[in-house]
Amino acid sequence: MQLAQSDVVEFARASGDHNPLHADESFARCTSFGRTIVHGALVTVAALAALPPERLRLMVGLTVSFIQPVFPGAPFTVEREPDDRLTISAQGSRLVKITPHFEEGGTPPAQPFGQSEHLDQHPLDEGRLRRLAERLGAAAVPMPLLSGMAWVSWLVGMRNPGRDALLAGFTVRTARDAAAVPWARVDAADERTGALTLVGGNPAVTAIVRAFRRQPVPEPTPASLAEFLSPSDSLTGRHVMVVGASRGWGAAMAAALASQQATVFALYAHSQDRVARLAERFPGVIPLRADATDQDALLAVRDRIRQVCPTLDGLVLSAAPPLRSIAPHPDAADDQLAFVQTSLNLAVRPLLALDALLTAQSWTLVASSTAVAAPRRNWAHYVAAKSGIEGYVRAWAGQRDVRTVLVRAPKLLTDMMNSPLGRIGAMPAEQAAAAAVQAVLKPASSLVTVLDDL
Repeated sequence: MQLAQSDVVEFARASGDHNPLHADESFARCTSFGRTIVHGALVTVAALAALPPERLRLMVGLTVSFIQPVFPGAPFTVEREPDDRLTISAQGSRLVKITPHFEEGGTPPAQPFGQSEHLDQHPLDEGRLRRLAERLGAAAVPMPLLSGMAWVSWLVGMRNPGRDALLAGFTVRTARDAAAVPWARVDAADERTGALTLVGGNPAVTAIVRAFRRQPVPEPTPASLAEFLSPSDSLTGRHVMVVGASRGWGAAMAAALASQQATVFALYAHSQDRVARLAERFPGVIPLRADATDQDALLAVRDRIRQVCPTLDGLVLSAAPPLRSIAPHPDAADDQLAFVQTSLNLAVRPLLALDALLTAQSWTLVASSTAVAAPRRNWAHYVAAKSGIEGYVRAWAGQRDVRTVLVRAPKLLTDMMNSPLGRIGAMPAEQAAAAAVQAVLKPASSLVTVLDDL
């Protein structure tokens, strides 16, 4: 089974949930997922088609837990247990668990007077929603449950938490005495993880909803950088290229180098607004837009740099594809190999295209990870990619006699790690960037060094 982007668009129109995580590629690219994901409620409707129509008609509610996202166009399987529980899996990993309820039961959340928010009318297109369910094979799901799931999606994606929402799960039940006016309230909140529990109801259902509010990743500023690296003129007159400078460690590296008075060519493919803000905060940053995997575009960038300076004093390789855990499973081989290939492209192609600008007095900084020495579960593809990049750059450095620092950073607070649990204990990107700049300012002890004590 799989859901196309057209299904996502259709569900958004039916439910009113136009959250950009599902609809806007540029927005989704700057999240930990790296691309748009399918609405959780839509995935649930599609999975319910695995139950016989006679069972679906008896449903009075369901409880759903979302473990990992489903991506548009990505195949998944639905397994039915003898008790009608459903598990959605892909590439050897469980993604969603669904428990249908066939008996009246459970205590519906009460609406305490004066503490709940009365919501505006849900912009539900019932006919469109019913047609979508029919096309997915879930026509027998009672309309109150279909509309209830759509309402939960709209509530979380458009109202609370809204734009930065992640739906973690919900319990929806039909209710004989449901509220005449839609309402919801925050029942619990955890500021550390952004976790929220919402309770609410509308004329069709009552609901308990678990969600997260994704917290923004701070962009580097002179003040945030100064906590780890004092401004100086140590790199006055030097010219450095940072590949992948729009966000994360790459943006922090561009900022750190500029704070030392270097002229920094900031190469980026997307996130133009972020790079513009970076250049505004750090006047030494010169944005250059190009796809780091496009050889012709990189050679054009090289020629533009030559108009400013004949050589580069430094090159920072930071660009990387979105990271997600992938289990070592036969169905995942293509995705794992694609990740490794893209990672190598983002490092090797810029290195070779800009090679002619580097001299024996130049240096390179390469983004790697402590995971190379201490792999994490389901990160084999990431370890293979970073190990491959390290190996390639080591061989290149030896042949070209260019000083190289392999920066094995720990978990950093970047878009890639900006999940509710991923950000806990993450190092500020500015701290890792400061350590890298300090490393190249020191005399070299060897041609290739590993910086893993940040």
